[in-house]
Amino acid sequence: MRTLVVKYLPSGKASNTKILLDYFKNNIKGDIQELDLLSERPPIFTPESLEAYDLRDYLGEKLDSNLENKIKPFDEIINKFVNNDIVVIACPFYNFSYPGEMKNFFDAILLLGQTFTQHVENGITKYKGLMEGKKILTIYTAAGNVKEGSPHYHLNFLEPLGKTMYELMGFSEMKFVTAAVRIRFMSPEGKNEELTKKSIASACEELKEIAMKWYA
Repeated sequence: MRTLVVKYLPSGKASNTKILLDYFKNNIKGDIQELDLLSERPPIFTPESLEAYDLRDYLGEKLDSNLENKIKPFDEIINKFVNNDIVVIACPFYNFSYPGEMKNFFDAILLLGQTFTQHVENGITKYKGLMEGKKILTIYTAAGNVKEGSPHYHLNFLEPLGKTMYELMGFSEMKFVTAAVRIRFMSPEGKNEELTKKSIASACEELKEIAMKWYA
């Protein structure tokens, strides 16, 4: 079993998401690789790399060495992503969704012919993911309860966006696990350490169940 952990944890050792990620890692087995977006930043499109992407993956043209070098950073990060059985995404919840650096990562791997394909059928574009048979887990923490079913779930754009991207890539199974931390913005009782501890403990139980099921 090969697992790739893609993490963006700017709070470092103080990160609550790190607590959950470390707990999950301690309950799984197999080959675990990590991609830390703080030290290995994902590439972003420039005019040259976008031209290379369009020519190669949309038009099927052979690239010259200059354009090959421009698209190479995307190919390298995609290869790290696709050659795994399970992918774990770990990050905080920023401004109702993924942090910008994590969104840059998804923009770098969601490329035609790399993680999905498309074709036109009866005038309608249809997509097929290339990550079939693989699983993906997203671990994140937020300043308040934004879980599905909570009064604040309408503010959570991370999970709907994640589901859309993961479905496009064809993942066979996806899970989202979150904990409410530093509860002060979305809770009338203000910051409550006891609620934070309970939320983290509950998330750890969810992660344990996932680990037992996926790594049996």
